[in-house]
Amino acid sequence: TEDAIKALKVTTDKVIDLSKGGTLPTTGEIWFAAGTYDFTAQYAIQAKVVIRGGFAGTETTTTRALGESKKPYDFANATIFNAKPGEAAAVKIFPELVGGLYMDGICIKNSAGTDVAGVCRLASGSTVVNCIFEDCSSTKNGGVFVLYNANAKISNCLFKGNKAPQGGAMRIGSTKKGYSVTIEN
Repeated sequence: TEDAIKALKVTTDKVIDLSKGGTLPTTGEIWFAAGTYDFTAQYAIQAKVVIRGGFAGTETTTTRALGESKKPYDFANATIFNAKPGEAAAVKIFPELVGGLYMDGICIKNSAGTDVAGVCRLASGSTVVNCIFEDCSSTKNGGVFVLYNANAKISNCLFKGNKAPQGGAMRIGSTKKGYSVTIEN
């Protein structure tokens, strides 16, 4: 386990230190190398950014090798974000989203939250593909995601062992017409 991720491609060309929390870069793409990274702090994304995992560390394109099962979320070089169980505040990996999120090839484990989602509240325009969410929880809404008055797409993802009183993996709701969530495999 490492305390910092050296992103393979970041528009700001800086190391992202997972031990301190804070805000990730706000534009462009962030490619994360394979490994298990223990989160001990929260991270916010302030604008639309693309987050990709599953890289060996030598890639120059987004093509990544699949694991033995050949499932679209099973990468040979898994990128695992692990919220350390039992540590205070080390729970929401992307707690506030503005402008949507594009996340591809990330495995998130043990993320726990209070009230709004174990991982995050997805904003309109968010797309989550080829990801795994395992053993995430919330004390109230959505063990992984809350989608409320939002358009979002979730594709080729595995949800396993997530729990919450309202919406085990996801809580989806709207007070207005015209919002839709697409979930496909």
